[in-house]
Amino acid sequence: MPAELPAGILIRSSPARRARATARAIAGRGRSVVLDADLLETDVGEVEGLTWDELAARHPELATAVLGGGAIDWPGGERSIELEDRASRAARRIVVAATERPVLVVSHGGLIHVLRAALEAGGLAAADAAAAAPGPLPAGGVLRLVPGSRT
Repeated sequence: MPAELPAGILIRSSPARRARATARAIAGRGRSVVLDADLLETDVGEVEGLTWDELAARHPELATAVLGGGAIDWPGGERSIELEDRASRAARRIVVAATERPVLVVSHGGLIHVLRAALEAGGLAAADAAAAAPGPLPAGGVLRLVPGSRT
């Protein structure tokens, strides 16, 4: 993949081990990876490591909220406003960088949903129908955003 990347691309990544390894594999030789703590996965607090069945049994109201797709304040973890603030900070840096060169971001599912909205609010629009489709981005998915009108 490194040969397919545009010249001068900026690669930003969560500092988490798997994201960092993915970003470095994408970068290949000769490209650096900028680590950004604001791209870390959502801190789910007390429910970290629980299976879905365990979460649903111990926190049924939380399980309902997760299924509903709304903002969540994780018990003992990150509040939705904190996640939104963090995603907005990362989005501002990405939008500024994207005015000068292509940007590739490697992050995590929970954050990507919030980051996507922040990026679109910052002036990046979905580049194709797959990126424009609402709903979750599958693991390993690519969300291509380009400078455009605010959506």
